[in-house]
Amino acid sequence: MPAKNNSIVRILHLADLHLGELPHNPPAGADSTRSRFQDLLATLDSAVELAVSRPVDALLIAGDAFNSPHPSPLHLRELAIRLRRLLDANIPIVAIPGNHDSAPRPGKACPLEALSALGVPGFHLATSPRLLTVHLAHGKGPLYVLALPWPSRSWLGEDLSRASDVNQALKSTIISRVSSLSSKIPPHRPSLLLAHISLAGSKLSDNLPAHIGGDIPFPPSRLLPKPLLYGALGHHHHHQALTTADRRPLVYAGSPAPLSFAEGGQTKGCVLVTIAEGKADWEFVPLPGRPLRQLVVDLRGRGEPFKVMEQALQDEPLGEAILRIKVRIGEEEETLDWKRMKEVVQGKKVYHFTGFQMEREQSRRAAPSAINPRLPVLSALEEFFGDNPRMRSRKKALLELAEELLRRIRGSERGARW
Repeated sequence: MPAKNNSIVRILHLADLHLGELPHNPPAGADSTRSRFQDLLATLDSAVELAVSRPVDALLIAGDAFNSPHPSPLHLRELAIRLRRLLDANIPIVAIPGNHDSAPRPGKACPLEALSALGVPGFHLATSPRLLTVHLAHGKGPLYVLALPWPSRSWLGEDLSRASDVNQALKSTIISRVSSLSSKIPPHRPSLLLAHISLAGSKLSDNLPAHIGGDIPFPPSRLLPKPLLYGALGHHHHHQALTTADRRPLVYAGSPAPLSFAEGGQTKGCVLVTIAEGKADWEFVPLPGRPLRQLVVDLRGRGEPFKVMEQALQDEPLGEAILRIKVRIGEEEETLDWKRMKEVVQGKKVYHFTGFQMEREQSRRAAPSAINPRLPVLSALEEFFGDNPRMRSRKKALLELAEELLRRIRGSERGARW
């Protein structure tokens, strides 16, 4: 029989917490609360409070709880404190590693295994494809979770050496395992997919297809076969939803807080899922977080550059924001007193100012044909894309991809790869 109304299951779906050291961190000095790690913890606290106050029957973490496979003891402790509060409220937790916090290579462990090794009742971790049986409180019976962490080549076993196309072999293996595991789910029971992966039709920033970022896109229906009712996804940092042909949802929760300036304009949060009468409904819930703002200020030929900057900042609510300013300059502005310009910005009581990103107007007689090595990476790329006719129309999208790549590199990504 399908689940009755008195057996409604409510789930909180989180993903991509990326706890740890992140770029654009304000100088802490004597104030230990001034860090992006503390900001992320504050957002996570809001999600935990939401789970306890609703209350929900289970919490899902769809990968990348940490920003690297080597979090500090502080990072592990602070996550454990918040998970403990959920478990004390009889809210079981199901987690998987993502590409950032997977074990760096076979024989090593992912950070969350330090918690699962304690065998704490209610905490479930899957580091390979598994069907988990999660016992819920209040007599609601089990929830079945088909867990699919960030894929590892080690899953191919002996087939790895024989595969002519490793990506295709891994894709086939994953689809086969999902089909096999889903067939073991008892009929008419609440069940869902928990995965850190890219789906065909999912988007990166600026509506670019996910495969442009190098991921393999999986067909939604093959990853959410019946009887699975909902796909709880992680990996893409902006919230989006897809469906199977029969309208079963696969939802990227997105990161609960902005992690880069490319994400600064996106609404961030988590997803509340309700499973009842053989179907799943969901609701996106925004969470509070430290804003990352990028302003564009054009100083070219406008005279009085300091007044122009003051005017640009005048009506901006920046007191709680981490701010970066993209400045468009021409030859006349090359010799500006940038120290004084920085003082103008800091006089507006910005929470943290990361600096200026220059966009130089190039002479038509000497447009560059290569990356300028004297500029910061993003500024050099922006200059190059702007002066390359084939790339100019896609400059914004390419710069967002470049910023995401730099963020991953700086975050010391060493997770398992395709």
